[in-house]
Amino acid sequence: PEVTLRMRASLFWLGKEEMAKGKEYTFKLGTNKMPAELEAVRRIIDVSGSSLLQPQGIIKSGNVADCVLKLARPIAFDRVDRITATSRFVIVDGWEISAGGIVLEALYDQGR
Repeated sequence: PEVTLRMRASLFWLGKEEMAKGKEYTFKLGTNKMPAELEAVRRIIDVSGSSLLQPQGIIKSGNVADCVLKLARPIAFDRVDRITATSRFVIVDGWEISAGGIVLEALYDQGR
């Protein structure tokens, strides 16, 4: 497994409200549960029209996003290309599961 507090992920957003930078969400992977936030949106796919959208720092319901998540503390996980079961996560907004996703890669600070 890899251990870091930043990761590149692909997620499918189902929330009633948009996922936005600067807002705190609950990240759950395996038995881990912690605060997380959207750090960056790299690419968005609108699944209803199967088209690429210009990233604007938000993810709307029904979109698949390639994004960067920042967690409150480091977590151990596997990338989806190594072990699928331990790369899957959900994001909770308030009391609702609003997204499901997979970890694509660990992102480390330049000091590591």
